[in-house]
Amino acid sequence: MIGRLVASARVQEGKTQVVFAKEAGIDVKTLRTLETGDRLLHDTKLHAVEKVLGWRAMSIRQIWDRREDIDLSLVTTDDMKLGAQQESWDELDAETGKPVTKASQLTTEELLMELQYRVRHLTVEVSKLKDEREAPSTDH
Repeated sequence: MIGRLVASARVQEGKTQVVFAKEAGIDVKTLRTLETGDRLLHDTKLHAVEKVLGWRAMSIRQIWDRREDIDLSLVTTDDMKLGAQQESWDELDAETGKPVTKASQLTTEELLMELQYRVRHLTVEVSKLKDEREAPSTDH
């Protein structure tokens, strides 16, 4: 679905894959793999695609992460542009020259994504600790 959104937006702008890939600074083959749904690109390449399309930063990742909870057939290219004028993490980092350290520097969407990431990371760590405690001792 994400690939179809990207392809649809690219075509709406009247750009070929070659022109679009050049503007985004990615290889045409990389763009094709995204548009065909063969694989999701690394976040830095996704950000380049979003920037050329005028989509909000992290919009593709957000849809990907929520794909099981939302009806993807209802997502439009206009949805991807909502909030595009808001500052992204990368833009904030570039302004300060330091990583974002305060929640007040983030948009609501970025803050929610950061919290989701931290909860997932914490869940993995707790699971590892639990597995270590339940593992049989090898000391004799």
